[in-house]
Amino acid sequence: MELSNKRIKWLISDLDMSIASVRLRCFHFARVLEEDFHIKSFFYKDLINLERSLIPGDILVIIKSLDFGINKIVLKSYAIGIPVILDICDNLIDNCYKQNAYSYLKNNLLSLTKFISLIIVPNNSLKETILKNVENNENKINIFTLPDPAESEDDLFLTCEYLLKKESKLIKNFQNYNREKIRYKPITKERRTSKILWFGNSFSDTSNMGFVSMIPHLKMLKKMQGALKPKFMLTICSNLKADISFLDLYDIKYELVDWTLNNIFYQLSTSSCSLITTGDDQRCFTKSNNRILKSLINGCPPIVFNCYNDSDLKDYYTSGLKKGIQDYLESKNREINIKNTIEKSNIILERYRIKNLAKTYNNIIFHSHLIKKIYGHNKPLLENDDSNFSVICDKIPISKLVEILQKFRNTIENYNLKFFFYECSKELLEFFVEYKIIPYNCGTFKDNNQREKFLARMVNIFKEDKYIIISNEKENNKILKLFAAKHKFNYNCKSYIAFLSDYNPKKTIVNFTNNYFLPENIPGQNLPVNFLSHSNINLDLLFITTIQTKNWILDGIAKEIGSRSVKLNWSIFYYDKSNFEDLPDAKFVFFMHQSLLDHFLEKKLIKFDQYKIMCWYTHPNPAHEKPHIISRYIENFNNIHKVIFACERYKKLWINRGLIQSKAISITGGADEKIFSFHDRSKSEYIGLCSSYYERKNPMLFYEIVKKMEDYKFILLGKNWENYSLFDDLLLNGNVDYIQAKYNEYPKFYNKMNVFLSLANLEGGPIPLIEAMMSNCFPVASDVGLCSDVIDHGKNGFLFDPFNYKVEEVVSLIKKAFNMKDVNIRETVMEYNWNSFSKNVINQFE
Repeated sequence: MELSNKRIKWLISDLDMSIASVRLRCFHFARVLEEDFHIKSFFYKDLINLERSLIPGDILVIIKSLDFGINKIVLKSYAIGIPVILDICDNLIDNCYKQNAYSYLKNNLLSLTKFISLIIVPNNSLKETILKNVENNENKINIFTLPDPAESEDDLFLTCEYLLKKESKLIKNFQNYNREKIRYKPITKERRTSKILWFGNSFSDTSNMGFVSMIPHLKMLKKMQGALKPKFMLTICSNLKADISFLDLYDIKYELVDWTLNNIFYQLSTSSCSLITTGDDQRCFTKSNNRILKSLINGCPPIVFNCYNDSDLKDYYTSGLKKGIQDYLESKNREINIKNTIEKSNIILERYRIKNLAKTYNNIIFHSHLIKKIYGHNKPLLENDDSNFSVICDKIPISKLVEILQKFRNTIENYNLKFFFYECSKELLEFFVEYKIIPYNCGTFKDNNQREKFLARMVNIFKEDKYIIISNEKENNKILKLFAAKHKFNYNCKSYIAFLSDYNPKKTIVNFTNNYFLPENIPGQNLPVNFLSHSNINLDLLFITTIQTKNWILDGIAKEIGSRSVKLNWSIFYYDKSNFEDLPDAKFVFFMHQSLLDHFLEKKLIKFDQYKIMCWYTHPNPAHEKPHIISRYIENFNNIHKVIFACERYKKLWINRGLIQSKAISITGGADEKIFSFHDRSKSEYIGLCSSYYERKNPMLFYEIVKKMEDYKFILLGKNWENYSLFDDLLLNGNVDYIQAKYNEYPKFYNKMNVFLSLANLEGGPIPLIEAMMSNCFPVASDVGLCSDVIDHGKNGFLFDPFNYKVEEVVSLIKKAFNMKDVNIRETVMEYNWNSFSKNVINQFE
């Protein structure tokens, strides 16, 4: 899709490649839009020149600005029919944002909503935050998620060359034109050395996002540095505005490197891995994942903590500092490990490459005058005004800080607790490290100008608090003195002694007598036994799952088995390690996941002489597919009564690995034939997918199918898809209905489907496939899990290889499925019902 004679006029803060928002949200996209889609770009900083240049046919894109100065050009654009796109790539409307005093930027945004076509943001968290803030505005705002691109050094060089070719126009539009600000000289490649790279902003005076976010990891860094000979180097590449002396207190070996484009790409090319840490306050929740992307695409495997918008990247980085250091620095196979991590990530990086995201940008521009609100957003939970507290640590003894923290953890249900310090000590650092606290470093500024900014912005942070807990020595508290000098300090301060003695809020204690730990929504007639109230009842069958999985698929399968059994006393034990004492007595104990069995065996929580043990096996976990873990699982399985596999393929896999054949059986899951009934699919026009969002569900294949079948209608039935980085683009053409429904409503949506898709590259089930087939939908499925157990390719469905397919071939199968009108799919799966499934499982207890 190309747009002829289109021009984008970009309003940017400066003509400077070192400014991330300008480079990632403007220059790179401008280059590819011009090269691949023939959309010409013109760049402006001066509002007067930009206003004079605007003519019908233009598209105006404003990068990271909500200042009142943009209003005139927005109104002119609206008057002459120019679409206006605001790229809000940071949370500009946060009360603590540096230019948002008195909600100035937020109110200006509200005043502009009638006159702008679209807002684009880099992630769904920021989108939801903005929607929450403008939800009562009479003019509904359209917000589109366009992720930050994965920026390689090659991209940087190509974009610089592109800008230099436009030099004559740049000189005209920028009075203080400086060629060096848009030049980039490629670095000389060198071998990777024994160092970890930390890169990013050194601090924020409204957040704990900078250097201090490393503090919880200092103990492990120091331990691992001491274990390796020679020691690895922690290389810090940042703008170096903040104090980092706490690393000296903790005796970490590090070097400081000033933040320049050349430095960052050189360090990425020579470091063995990167350490990416982020703060944990509300101002960090909307941050981009571009540091992870930048690290991966430049060949530097990341170790990541506290990144809040990385749902589709979690499988491609390490989240354990010790493991990362062992794999990328300590191991003899470190080079192979680095290479394997980067090669594995290539599949996800394709999604974020600038050329591919530019296709989305082109689609946005094409629809900019048509875009409407494409789905109902989920409103974030409102914070409780009484849930925010701060502690100014200076002059408070460490033992009392521990008491304060424990008092919160033991007596308050929901709270947000922040820790501030001005003067740092080794003992205070030890406290932060031990309790995994990311504090706010109030001694970070180095000059009066930074101090004034800090004071002004810290006011808004303290306004969030119900209490500020301080030492008794108020007159010696440097933070309070700073406020007293310039600000009237009216906040509710409480000494730590008074707080510890007076403040006793109630907390709802969850325990095993609470109904929260009892099974709910029982599908069959045999109800579970309440062993919590009747400890003398003899249980025949006790299912074990975690409290986190209650009312989810594993819990549901347990309830199907138990409630359809005949005359068996059964129940479910919802394991919570914080409250665990012992398992109740039962003849059979049935673990609903292999990792839970492994945990109980490792912690010696099982009494083999008191009951027989069974285990439900779902599917392999890629993180556990390692020789030592496989060996341990084989030993686990061979020491219990029976392992029940969700499909035949995984049963054969583990028998080949060494599982005793007599201990293994596969029993295919089912659906309720009374709930999921036959429908005439010839009268249905939709292609359906029922799945929550996970990367293993292969969202990119669904995306590509939708884009290649624009004339077909789709139903996407599931949840959390708004966290998919291309979700808004998926819905952009208007042929996908995204539905988040209760389970009892699923049948009516299956009855709208002619063809049902199952696209995952890893499954134990999928149970929705059986439900859809029982509803007479024709399936097109990747050959994983139980799919080949229930689908006879070409007769009652189509199968394709989950790892070796072409999108065009899958699309061809879908179109062919519409012609399979005479096949009764339902009758081919009637044996796969929950009554039969339950009976087959119960037979294994004999």
